[in-house]
Amino acid sequence: HLLMIPDLLRYFLSGEMHSEFTNASTTQALNPATGLWDERLLTAIGIDPAIMLPPVQPGTAVGALSESIAQELGTAAIPLIAVGEHDTASAVA
Repeated sequence: HLLMIPDLLRYFLSGEMHSEFTNASTTQALNPATGLWDERLLTAIGIDPAIMLPPVQPGTAVGALSESIAQELGTAAIPLIAVGEHDTASAVA
């Protein structure tokens, strides 16, 4: 799967893979009418659409801190929420 840097960091914390919408929209490969990856465009530029994950909206619960990290930190499995990963989305929020 293709994970952009913020999505990859969240994966390292939780083991869950998601694409966050505001960051995905910066790729120009997201169809603005559907809010989904544009499979025709991805195929045209040589990217297999199967590696793309459906985008989730900011504010979506996307997992929890993995058991091993929670144990290392001495905390509970803290819920993880997808934030507006694009800097402008976070600034507006």
